[in-house]
Amino acid sequence: MRTAELLDAGLDAGWADLVIAVHVGAFWRPPAGEYGVVRRVLADGGRFLLVDQPLRPGQVEDRVARVAALAGPHGLRVTARHVGDTPPRPSIAVEFRR
Repeated sequence: MRTAELLDAGLDAGWADLVIAVHVGAFWRPPAGEYGVVRRVLADGGRFLLVDQPLRPGQVEDRVARVAALAGPHGLRVTARHVGDTPPRPSIAVEFRR
């Protein structure tokens, strides 16, 4: 098993059909260069799911807009958002594609 920071992992381009990040703060804060790595490793037609639990109910759309703005400059666009009823707060999965 090998572990590395995403920005330093040296992952090959186009090898992933699906990348999932759960509660990874780096994707929610600028400069969010991790989006560039995700875009590079996604195969044609691949998806990236960013999963989080907003701090308060009612924040879903604001959170989706925030990550869309961070991912856009790296060539990823939001294609769907999924909301789960996970008390005490809703969870969201934002789906991106190249």
